[in-house]
Amino acid sequence: MRREQLGRAWTRSPRQVDPLSWFTGPWIAVTMGIVSAAQAVLTTLVFWERWTLPTLQLAAIMFFVAAAALTAAATRADRADLSVARGAGVLAVAIGGLALSAAGSAGGSVPVELWWAPTAVGIALGSLSPFISARRALGYAGATLAAAALLAVYAYGDDSILSSVGSALIAVSPIVIAAVGSVVFCSTLVARTSRMQAQSQSTSASASTSTLAPAGEPRAQPETRTSVSRPPSATIARVGAQTVPFLRDIANAGVITDADRTRAAHLARELRVELVTTACRSWLDVLAHDTALVVSDPARLADGMNDDQRAALRGVLQDMLANSVVDRESLLIELRAQADGATEVALSLEVDLPEGRRVAMLAPYYLTLKDTVEDLAWTDGRSVRFTFRIPQVPTPQTPSPLSS
Repeated sequence: MRREQLGRAWTRSPRQVDPLSWFTGPWIAVTMGIVSAAQAVLTTLVFWERWTLPTLQLAAIMFFVAAAALTAAATRADRADLSVARGAGVLAVAIGGLALSAAGSAGGSVPVELWWAPTAVGIALGSLSPFISARRALGYAGATLAAAALLAVYAYGDDSILSSVGSALIAVSPIVIAAVGSVVFCSTLVARTSRMQAQSQSTSASASTSTLAPAGEPRAQPETRTSVSRPPSATIARVGAQTVPFLRDIANAGVITDADRTRAAHLARELRVELVTTACRSWLDVLAHDTALVVSDPARLADGMNDDQRAALRGVLQDMLANSVVDRESLLIELRAQADGATEVALSLEVDLPEGRRVAMLAPYYLTLKDTVEDLAWTDGRSVRFTFRIPQVPTPQTPSPLSS
């Protein structure tokens, strides 16, 4: 368990383990972008006459503003988790701004410790930290530091190797601070949040088990799920409605006629078709049987979800079906298998609300699903489409009798 928590601390982002706290995540990038631009503009204006090309400093500021805007757009709540490519793209734009600033600083008289661009790069890296894992932050930091060190040597290096190295170290120090802070922030927050979630689930499970199990009796073990669905109570009721009167009539008559045999064979065929059809349905098909929900799951991939994923998706669907502003006839859920064993899910619906109220209505659904699935995103508009991935659940390995 300890090893698993350490693995999560390095491979998951704060937003993945605690989506509610980072639901307003884009404002982080906007705020940090404003801070970055403010310190850049102030430093540029104060030392205007001492830059080699002050206009390049202004152009570099635009690059950092663009990096902040890209971060805000890529981390919106309706977007999937920040991919490696999008995060690298943001930092590439920031490095472009650093290169322009270095070109405008080379040969000037502004001290390296007052060069504003490395601080702006550190801010750009820090603004990504709530949305990336500690391992990815470490990778981004390494590439960013290498590029910044080379540009610092270009802008402030001289014939002395020690002097050039010293200038590079001074220049990249804000990026080092941002990198260390990002890695520590990501790993610590994810580890502590995961620990609290595990403790909460353990406490809930213990309370539930102790409440349900009578005193003095052994506690029930978790039921092993099989691929066969149990017939729902409605199906059992239909079967009983057809067979019970027939059997009662035979019992009252005390004689089995040829007509009874023919009727029994007909009922057997009907019941077999009914039970086989029910057994071939996934739990989603059963949920949709008496509602307007349309399910496209030919491979019964819904049965591969774990309990948390089932509970979250069932709650979302039931709430949508009960919501008066949702067009129930438009509800469609599609499940498709992917090459890596994961399941791609798309949920479509139509909502007749203005944009602000529509987003407010969709937010609880987003937060409910976000905690149990991956790459959750939605397309906003009257026709809303949620898309997400359900990772492949590893099959537990049973120990071999020979190994004991």
